[in-house]
Amino acid sequence: MPLDPYARAMQEFDRLQRLALADVGERGRAVALAVEILRTYLAARVPDGTLSLTSSELIVAIGNDARVPRERLATLLGEADVIKFAHRGVSPLRARELQDEARAVVDAVEKLEQARLAAELAARHAQERAERAAKADADDAARRRSKRKKVGAA
Repeated sequence: MPLDPYARAMQEFDRLQRLALADVGERGRAVALAVEILRTYLAARVPDGTLSLTSSELIVAIGNDARVPRERLATLLGEADVIKFAHRGVSPLRARELQDEARAVVDAVEKLEQARLAAELAARHAQERAERAAKADADDAARRRSKRKKVGAA
């Protein structure tokens, strides 16, 4: 059974942290991998968040999805793009902070996703209860009508 997108992301963030790339001179790579984990997670959770999009296209594609902290994501992706594509240097501390921020964005999205799923499940259960109650009421009414006919027929 495949891992849930959140569990997979957390597993990958843990693995990245164990590699400690920021501490061995691979700071840009550490940031790039953290953003890749984030983007893979978003691709699984946000319908229009495909991996093939540029950072700015991703920000537009997620639109007003309330689960995604757009400003945090835009800031993170913008800084990561400068590090990845313009080869701007990044300190080990800042690389770790960006990794932590990528993980925090995933956590924030997942928290809201779980709340959405819980609300959806609660609404579904409420609908099912209402349908069962309506069916029980209809069955009771049918029984009462059925008994009246027998009493009147005697």
